[in-house]
Amino acid sequence: MAHQTLCGECSKQVVAEEEDRLTALPEALIGMILSRIPTKEAVRTSVLAKPWRTTWTGITAIHLTDEGLPSEDPRHSQSKRRFIEFANNVITKCNSPLLRSFDMKCSKAYERDSLREWTSSVLMRRELEKFHLGCRIVSGTFGIPGAIFTLQALEELKLQLPCRLLLPAVTTFLNLKTLFLSKVRMVNDDNLPELIFHLPALTDLGFLCCQWRNVEAIVIRAPKLLNFQMSWCRYARDGREVFTVGLVMVNLAECCNMDKFRWAGNLVETFLMPQVSTVSQALLDQVIESNDYYHTGEATANLLTRLRWVDRLEISLDVAQAMLLVGRLETLPSFQNLTSLKVESRFTSGKGTLLHLLWATPFLKFLDLHIQESLMWRPDAFDKLEESELPSCVIRTLERVHFTYRFQTRIWLNFMELFLRNARKLELLQLHAPALPLATKLDCRLRLNHAPKASRKNVAIHVVL
Repeated sequence: MAHQTLCGECSKQVVAEEEDRLTALPEALIGMILSRIPTKEAVRTSVLAKPWRTTWTGITAIHLTDEGLPSEDPRHSQSKRRFIEFANNVITKCNSPLLRSFDMKCSKAYERDSLREWTSSVLMRRELEKFHLGCRIVSGTFGIPGAIFTLQALEELKLQLPCRLLLPAVTTFLNLKTLFLSKVRMVNDDNLPELIFHLPALTDLGFLCCQWRNVEAIVIRAPKLLNFQMSWCRYARDGREVFTVGLVMVNLAECCNMDKFRWAGNLVETFLMPQVSTVSQALLDQVIESNDYYHTGEATANLLTRLRWVDRLEISLDVAQAMLLVGRLETLPSFQNLTSLKVESRFTSGKGTLLHLLWATPFLKFLDLHIQESLMWRPDAFDKLEESELPSCVIRTLERVHFTYRFQTRIWLNFMELFLRNARKLELLQLHAPALPLATKLDCRLRLNHAPKASRKNVAIHVVL
């Protein structure tokens, strides 16, 4: 009995020593450890022991999310209210001068007053290096506090919510490396002719579904920029949205190290690019208005001329069709480095346009073709295509071909057989047609397997079932 009591006392002593060892760690180190877990879990450590009640307030990073909350049903409003109170409590009590990161991602909609209170409090931390905010708003938009432009230690800034950002004439962040804005309305109330972004350390820049108000030109001064994206942005002048013209100029002349360029939406009249382009991957896409083919064709041709050294290109066939209509597709310089081409067609019939694109890529190895609409394509589009009309890349260099289409037709089966008969280096032919019945897919695979093949290699035929 005495032996059991002694063992019990020893085990309690060992546990106590372990607890003391953990509590004896420097507060800054404990704060760093708690910063690597969700803030909700870090706050829960306050119930471990009396010395831990305020330990979590020394965290260097705040991670808040409403994941797991019930739906927006009014019956669950109490859970949402508790989250708002929890967020207010965390942001108020976490007064560590070492706070470096704030990351808040919410799927529910919140009132502007709550968002304004959260952002105003966090943006007062002058040493903040990372600020991520993504959520929905009950109604309208709210303005991001101007204090955000005073955070010169900031390295990552991501805003993914409908908010209003009043931009100065020159936006400067000396240490910012990542800037991503989604659904943000950029406002230029001073009616200045251009907005300048001075970002000497920036490597990643993205604008998604944003709105530019009273802005005609954007100048990006980011010599270290690697990735640039502007997708489906809208433009407003004097309070009215403009869909067909958009910005007048985007100046990227000082971004001499760009590797990836992505533009989807309204093209601008003038792109200023570095004299020697380093871009290796590019994407161009646009939904074209019926009266906007000339502007789109000219702008796309001018941009592609500056991106002629890319090795991977994604382009909408509708945009290429606009170039063909204004006579600029035939005058494009050949893409000597291009080995991978992805083409997507939504509303345009593209036999001639597609062939012109392939003629401009003499060393193409991988072709990925996505067709979403069949009404503009004739069923016999490729039946009478002669071998002499085939681009040289099809015969000499093409190795892999992927086809994806969303309708039931025999157009692309004829086109694939044409590739099999003429492509001498073809290794893989893949077909993905979700709309086709299973029996039709099996019949396509059988027909393609028995089709004549020019390749000296064993061509793999893959039909996604």
